[in-house]
Amino acid sequence: MVDDTSYLLPCANARQAAVVKATLDSSPVRDLLRALVFSDSKRPVTKKLLQRIDLAAALGGEHAPAILRQANRILDQELTSSGDAFGITDASLTMLAS
Repeated sequence: MVDDTSYLLPCANARQAAVVKATLDSSPVRDLLRALVFSDSKRPVTKKLLQRIDLAAALGGEHAPAILRQANRILDQELTSSGDAFGITDASLTMLAS
């Protein structure tokens, strides 16, 4: 269900955005949200709830290697899809390089 409230987490660059996304999608953060969210409330996800997420702690734990691998996959996928959106292919890059 879509609400009238949105929260923005600004990032300095695509790499940081990928790490934040991977961290928020990680098991520890998902488990925390499952434990704290009351799905039957009017607004289950609140600013106060989101402020309880400690990204540094989630990234610093035992899940860090998996989170960083996922961040690299996200970044690689974004770079690949961005190139496709502009018609940049391996063949066109090879042609430009020669």
